[in-house]
Amino acid sequence: MALIKRKAYTHSTDIFIGCLALADFLTSVMVIPVPLLVRVPDTTLAVVYCKTIHSAYLYSVCLHASVYTLTGMSVERCLAVVYPLRFKEWVNRRTVLIYLACVWIGAATVFTFAMTTKVINNRCLNLTLNRYRMTLPLFLAALRFGVPSLVMIVTQTMTMLTLRRHSRQLQGTVTGKHGSASNIHSNAQKTVAKMTSLIVLMYFLSLGPPQVLVLIASFSGTIGSFVGSPLYDTIKQIGLVNGCSNPLIYAARYQRFRLAIRDIFRPNVSHRGAPLFDTNDVSHSAKQTSHTEITTVKRGNISNV
Repeated sequence: MALIKRKAYTHSTDIFIGCLALADFLTSVMVIPVPLLVRVPDTTLAVVYCKTIHSAYLYSVCLHASVYTLTGMSVERCLAVVYPLRFKEWVNRRTVLIYLACVWIGAATVFTFAMTTKVINNRCLNLTLNRYRMTLPLFLAALRFGVPSLVMIVTQTMTMLTLRRHSRQLQGTVTGKHGSASNIHSNAQKTVAKMTSLIVLMYFLSLGPPQVLVLIASFSGTIGSFVGSPLYDTIKQIGLVNGCSNPLIYAARYQRFRLAIRDIFRPNVSHRGAPLFDTNDVSHSAKQTSHTEITTVKRGNISNV
């Protein structure tokens, strides 16, 4: 809602965060507890239920879309910091939308094995899933956690090392009342990079333990009894904290987001078209910094004067 109100969905970082919010929201909808039917009629509607709800197909697609949207956002932030001169050439609205479309199409394609669920003897059964019950968890753990984790660790490390090097290079170069454009831009990059790092860290803490336990159960040969157990259901719910925590991280770490939330309920918005999370435009960063300082002074905080 904040991005739509600002019409800021033309900037790469804003597109990623908007799509991440949408994917997390859909994942939350898909995990609303629905009683699973023990017996189903042999009808078309029952087949649709077995293929989408009972098989957790929609949930899996939304969850993987969320994970790989976060992965793409981590790569996008890394390119913006490490290769700033080539960034706009490589990453723009078109390339981001193509990537996100591929993410959703890929997620929908990978989990087509869940669509092989059929109504057999008035029950939802997936013979394909039962055939690969031992190897499938390994594949899903690598796809859901292994590959994204590797990419995010590498990109986040490169981002933080580059920002640290920039900080050392910019020390002592501040000019003017609010600092040089380079310093303002660097500070804005740091803020977004730290916020992204917190989101990635929450991803590891919430989705990491469930995937590790699934791998241990797979290697020990107990995956059949582990899946569906109370422990499995508990850690699966813990993994959902990942999506719920992101809005809180935005609000806690980013003042622009808090202002944008306030602007949703205001009839006249002065920031229309300005990026919300994207920091690749130095002029926008400088203008937003000045506006924030002026707003603080108007509120009576004369210490800044």
